[in-house]
Amino acid sequence: MDAEVYRLLAGNSTTDDHHDAHEHAHPHHELALFAPMVVLAGGALFRQFTKIIDPYLPIPYTVVLLLFGMFIGALIRENSEEDFMKSANIVGGLDPHLLLHIFLPPLIFESAFSIEWHVFNKSKWSTLFLAGPGLLISTSICGAVANALFWSRGVDECTAALECECTGKSWSSDAGYLMGVVLSATDPVAVVALLRELGVKAELSTAIEGESLFNDGTALVVFQVLAEIVKGAEEQSPEAVLRTFVYMSGGGILWGVFVGFVSVLWIGVVFNDAIIEITITVVAAYLTFFCAEYFFKVSGVLAVVALGLYCGRYGRMRISPEVQHFLEEFWEMLAYFGNTLIFTIAGIVVALHTFGKFDAWDLGMLFIIYFTLLLGRIGVFALLFCMKKAHGTPPAWQDYAVSVWGGLRGAVGLALGLFVWKESEICDNVGDKILFHCAGIVVLTVVVNGVSMRNVLSILKMNVVSQERKMVIKDAYQRVAEKGLYQESLLRADSLFDSAVWAEVRKYYLFSDVMEESKKRKNNNKKKQPGISIGLSLGAAKVLDVTDDKADLQEARRRVLMVC
Repeated sequence: MDAEVYRLLAGNSTTDDHHDAHEHAHPHHELALFAPMVVLAGGALFRQFTKIIDPYLPIPYTVVLLLFGMFIGALIRENSEEDFMKSANIVGGLDPHLLLHIFLPPLIFESAFSIEWHVFNKSKWSTLFLAGPGLLISTSICGAVANALFWSRGVDECTAALECECTGKSWSSDAGYLMGVVLSATDPVAVVALLRELGVKAELSTAIEGESLFNDGTALVVFQVLAEIVKGAEEQSPEAVLRTFVYMSGGGILWGVFVGFVSVLWIGVVFNDAIIEITITVVAAYLTFFCAEYFFKVSGVLAVVALGLYCGRYGRMRISPEVQHFLEEFWEMLAYFGNTLIFTIAGIVVALHTFGKFDAWDLGMLFIIYFTLLLGRIGVFALLFCMKKAHGTPPAWQDYAVSVWGGLRGAVGLALGLFVWKESEICDNVGDKILFHCAGIVVLTVVVNGVSMRNVLSILKMNVVSQERKMVIKDAYQRVAEKGLYQESLLRADSLFDSAVWAEVRKYYLFSDVMEESKKRKNNNKKKQPGISIGLSLGAAKVLDVTDDKADLQEARRRVLMVC
């Protein structure tokens, strides 16, 4: 009996060893899909949660995702053998080039495509200034301060602290400017959404979003030049750097416009086929970025920006009316997926590889760099304000104040930070420092600037709705009330709805303030012209005063038909 038990146990042990050897020989690559699906599910849960608590505690959704990623990273540090931890580790270790090619095209195209061209066209020169000289000024200031802070420890101590066994350079002035350009890439998604929600003029939100798009494109061009230098490549002359910058920027824009022209022509010959029209836009965005980066060696970001703007300017009228709304919602969903995954992946990497590698000096440096970026942005916009004033067209200073405070950092900066950290030819400690400060600046700008933006708008009195907009909204409410009551009168005639509680139904399409306003207008008009109802407002007032009496309902129906 004992021999039989021993044989069975030995057999099980052999089976387990064989199973482990099989797993080692054939790793489960499908695990890479597990963590992203869990992250997206968690993102949906957190998005719903932040919306519920927003009136009481406005926590930005992106900050919750970053913290969620850090929590997952901390769990991986403790136990990396679980299937989910293995999957998250695979996702966190994706190649940096693959990360950029997966996430940047949908994020950039969605933002560029949604811009209203006629509004953007009014501020195009300001946008180009901010994305060109403005970015270089901000990068130079931030890089100089970062280098000064590191070198204030003493050059020998700084170099000893940052050197490691790698082929690239340790911390140098070029590394400081590389950090500066990574931290200068803005991503004011939350601010733009808030401005639109509060009804702030479209020119301001479009200018902020347009600046972010071209800012990201220019930042990536400068980033690629500096990254090559930090990796140990031979330093180029200023003329060669300028030629590279012009070639990458101009070539990217021309390539994006060409693909946009072909895509718009193709969409124009398709009618009412959502699958084909959406497929064209998706393929155009990804192929534009890939071909620009891989074949032509130009800026893929600027190419996708040009593609999105061209499709938004000339393609909207060619997209089938039944498809347009679905297409916009589709790209909004892709952008949401990209933001959710990038912020979570960044949190995982920060927790896995930078925890324990920074000290109080790094935390203090983080706050100094945050204020440096803010002051640099103030200087850039002050220069732009003086230039516009010299040309006799100075905008309201409140617009510039909101633009300065709305310079949030987000997904694009995190993607570049991950790229630096994962680049094998860049010193490991340089990548750790840049990624840590990039994640920290994203958190600070989103938490401090993003959360307080509503208060800033209130202080500057920019959230006050104009009288013209109020009149338009009231008119829309009245039209909804008229149509709703007309449909109600038709439904009341149907015996199937005899048990309906119409007082409850009206709560969904009648608004108390509009009802009161309409009743006041009705009373005033009765005093002026007793027994006469003329015009839309008076007709709406009579309809809003409807009762359960069938005669009154018939009269309401007659008047609605008269004014509609």
